[in-house]
Amino acid sequence: MKSATKRNCDDSRSPPSHLRGRELGLYYKQLSKEKRADETSKKVVGGRIILPDEFIQQIEDQLNAIEQENLCKKINLNFETYFNEIINSSFQECLKEKSQELKELVPFGTFSPQDHVDRTLTEMHLKLPVFNYSEQILKSLSENTFVLISGDTGCGKTTQIPQIILDDYIKRGYGSYCNIICTQPRRISAISVAERVAFERSEKLGKSVGYQIRLENRFPRSCASILYCTTGVLLRRLETDPLLSNVSHVILDEIHERNIESDILIGLLKQITKYNKKLKVVLMSATFGIEDFAKHFNDSNIIQIEGTLFPVKVNYLEDVLEEIKFFKFPNPKSFLKDKPKYVKHLKSTKNQLKKQSDFEDFINPYARNLRGEYSPEVIKAIQNPTSEEINLDMLKALVFYIDSKKDPGAILIFFPGYEKISKFHEILRTSQRRSHMLIYPLHSMMPTLEQKGVFEKPPDGMRKIILATNIAETSITIDDIVYVINTGKVKYKDYNISRNYSTLQEHWVTIAHSKQRQGRAGRCQPGICYNLYTKAREYTLEEYPLPEILRSRLEPVILNLKMLRIHDVKEFMSTLISCPQEASIDNGIKLLKRLNALDENENITPLGLHLAKLPLDPQIGKMILMAAIFQCIDPITSAAATLSFKDPFYRPIGKESEVDRAKNKFSESSQSDHLTYGNVISEFRKHRNNSTFLYDNFLAFSTLNQLEHMKTQLCELLHSAGFINHSDPRNEISNANSSRDHLLRAIIAGGLYPNVAVIRKVKQLKNRVTPVMHIETPEDGVKVKIHPSSVNSKERSFDSKFLVFFNIQKSTDVFLHDTTMVYPISLLIFGDQVAIKRDGVDDKKWYINMANNSYQFESNEKTAKIILKLRNRFDVLLRDLALNPTVISDDKGRDRNLIDAMVMILAYESGSEDNYEYR
Repeated sequence: MKSATKRNCDDSRSPPSHLRGRELGLYYKQLSKEKRADETSKKVVGGRIILPDEFIQQIEDQLNAIEQENLCKKINLNFETYFNEIINSSFQECLKEKSQELKELVPFGTFSPQDHVDRTLTEMHLKLPVFNYSEQILKSLSENTFVLISGDTGCGKTTQIPQIILDDYIKRGYGSYCNIICTQPRRISAISVAERVAFERSEKLGKSVGYQIRLENRFPRSCASILYCTTGVLLRRLETDPLLSNVSHVILDEIHERNIESDILIGLLKQITKYNKKLKVVLMSATFGIEDFAKHFNDSNIIQIEGTLFPVKVNYLEDVLEEIKFFKFPNPKSFLKDKPKYVKHLKSTKNQLKKQSDFEDFINPYARNLRGEYSPEVIKAIQNPTSEEINLDMLKALVFYIDSKKDPGAILIFFPGYEKISKFHEILRTSQRRSHMLIYPLHSMMPTLEQKGVFEKPPDGMRKIILATNIAETSITIDDIVYVINTGKVKYKDYNISRNYSTLQEHWVTIAHSKQRQGRAGRCQPGICYNLYTKAREYTLEEYPLPEILRSRLEPVILNLKMLRIHDVKEFMSTLISCPQEASIDNGIKLLKRLNALDENENITPLGLHLAKLPLDPQIGKMILMAAIFQCIDPITSAAATLSFKDPFYRPIGKESEVDRAKNKFSESSQSDHLTYGNVISEFRKHRNNSTFLYDNFLAFSTLNQLEHMKTQLCELLHSAGFINHSDPRNEISNANSSRDHLLRAIIAGGLYPNVAVIRKVKQLKNRVTPVMHIETPEDGVKVKIHPSSVNSKERSFDSKFLVFFNIQKSTDVFLHDTTMVYPISLLIFGDQVAIKRDGVDDKKWYINMANNSYQFESNEKTAKIILKLRNRFDVLLRDLALNPTVISDDKGRDRNLIDAMVMILAYESGSEDNYEYR
């Protein structure tokens, strides 16, 4: 045994002679750890790339033709002037300059009283609490620049306050001086609220009320109007109208949600109102979280509006257990049963036992105080660490108890995510007692048609049960909810700054979450809320959720701030209500530099300017700009729209494996999720009116329709910028290379870089179809897995060991979402920090390094130099096209020859596996 261990460790060192048993095992464990660390420090990811001489000569011939062209191009002076203005002027200077034009109050348009019909206030309207505060709101606005309005759910603030302001202006004869913008955190809210308000005013959208969301709008008239829009839309408006000179009021709704864009907008409005004295700002919040805003606006008036919630009885876990008599919780130490003795020495085991010990220290004093008030069985049960975990058997018992013992009324159950919803849906569906139950999952992955029943009253004798995520906390109102079951858990995204990836994990709800969930039971009648955690746990909960700006990547925000001429991003963010960590800002700036969106001095580049104008993540934006240059617009905009919006596949509960099979069918063995999305949209066009095709393949018509619309909008933006000659994504010229699979992979790689992962090994386990892959991201040193929803998760072998991905996220594991297999030359041409060097011993051996030496490829002199030459020429072309956008024609010229040369080398790479040897 001793010699075998030595051979496995492959180390000549012998252990000290006195070591025996466990100590000897620990010695070899440490020895292996040191060896792995040493191997990691020496390991360089790469392979061997050598191109044939005759092929290199063909590339050289193309490049020599370029040399003979006149390299001077006419510069678009207007673009250059605009670009220099952004770099050389600041946001404050711009505001100061624009404020000179606002010395006099001027109307925003022409408004005639005949254009207005007084709205009829019904008894339902007048019952809304907000109408009792109308005069106070108007008086506060006349005396203050900023007004904070805090109101309970259902008080009418979102729909009525903008109308109260507008009607007052019209009544006083100042309708032409009123133009109200009201922001909403979600697209669906902006549209639905605008429709509701237009209906109340007996109008169609587009008269006094309209909406604007990303890539879609229905504008109202220029004055005496209300525009509901997403927060991001208003931020983009500041790029062309930084002073908001054509706006009288900005109303920021739902600011308690603390999303990034709202926090940024509040910081900007504090600066804007110093120069635009006539602009009024209303900040509207739920009753929680208003304290932070009150401190930030210490001179602002605060108006508290009471809601109309009915009383809600709140039960905690101890009350639930006493009522339903459920005490069957797992033994907390059952995970040690039948395990070898050494398991208790593992770090994971020790951590779990420590958590259980901490729980006992936390719960035991509280449990002792409950003696005499609750039965001994309840007290013993809540002392079990597993009692506060989501127990589906207990949940089932509670639902059946409510159904059999309580009055009619819908039951709303809050889950942290899709997985738990799916499992509990199956439990209820297969139960013999579910014949009179209507079960509705409510989740973003579910098709819209299946969710319509959520809002409808069930037939007599039927009980509606809704299984929802936190989407049901504030975004929707379901009138017949009487019973709420709060599992106490929520999933939200966080950002691991040191590892530079997102996480999506379960957390305890905050007090604010619980109040919102509780309020769902009292929206339209008295109700009951069952919290599946103890009263003691509630004392430990955080008051409010962490602001999004403290748990998100910041690249899009930084780029937008640069467009607004805010040069010192860190200084500006220090003025916000919550300032993100400096390391988080640094990570964002670093990535934007690697995308060439910022230069070394952190100034926005011409490429960055175009990326900022696209309503996309910067990496996705770069991908479609490159698609325009290489004439493969249609498939790449399909991938871009899907990554920016949502997957076209919906996932009915219980049919997840069938959905995966359908998705794999569209993949056509491409080893690419991004190319799969292009195939799906292409097939959708052929079968648009075939409902059977859509149903059989789990495709959502509304989602695909929206994706097609987004593709057209993106092409319109590229067309208006001058990169393509037509706004139709299917235009023949714009898609001259769309059938070249190798080029599409390269474009995807060029856009998503530096998101690169390397497959170290793929192996097949016995009795299992799913392969096991060893994958890591070399730059960050993170071991990852491909998410099960990816078409690559079931692949058994790959043509190349390199994958690019859009999103890396930690949930149950660290997963890559939406992956594409790519070839190494794509990375070398479109990547960064590329350098070549000669081997110190063998003169014929050269190396190509990239990404700060994270990747190294063995090569020869001619291959290394031609790759470096090609990428340098393309960098020049990209900078030139960014400064002077133009369509690359089919005429043989400098740009055409370069593109043809790059297409040649990318095509050769994908078709000649013998030229690449991968370690």
